[in-house]
Amino acid sequence: MDFKNILLEQRENIAVLFLNRPNKLNAFTFSMMEEIISALDSIEADDSVHAVIITGKGRAFCAGADLSSGQDTFNPSFDDFAVQESDFRRDSRALELTYSGRIIDAQEALQLNLVSSIHDSENLLSNAVDITKKMVQNSAPVSISLTRQMLWRSLESSGPYDAHVIESKAIDSRGASEDAKEGVSSFLEKRPAEFKNKVSSDMPEFFPWWEDTN
Repeated sequence: MDFKNILLEQRENIAVLFLNRPNKLNAFTFSMMEEIISALDSIEADDSVHAVIITGKGRAFCAGADLSSGQDTFNPSFDDFAVQESDFRRDSRALELTYSGRIIDAQEALQLNLVSSIHDSENLLSNAVDITKKMVQNSAPVSISLTRQMLWRSLESSGPYDAHVIESKAIDSRGASEDAKEGVSSFLEKRPAEFKNKVSSDMPEFFPWWEDTN
């Protein structure tokens, strides 16, 4: 697919998705959202990609919604996105930030643990690639994918027991997998692991579990 608002590159086993409207500070539009979804779908279907970094071309990551549409900016039938309600922890700091809508700088975001580190713009992408490689180089792709889904889907759980059930199934499934055997062997033999299971074909039988409850 030819993208007009984003760029997609692959660096070894890491995909890099660039928001590509630098003259508009990468302001977000509905067209951009559709291209991002399409790109992420292609990334998800590619077993050679173990992680994705999303960044922006130019001097800004994303300026937020493109307000050039005026009053139609947040009209879901117009060329932009609709704001949807989402869950969040209702502590005092969360209320302060969401009620005020004030802009916070990078240092405050770091203090609030909204970001894990701050980097110079010149080294931002290379540092992001290095961090991402460390996250995926010693872990099985299926385990990473399953963990990501468990973390996000648990936000919808009615209680901790539901998450416990899924986690128990995941432990049993992964423990019996070829990846688990390879993990043990590589550790004992002091060599890098070569995980063979693929996200496209080797997810556990209970996956996707949320379709059974919807």
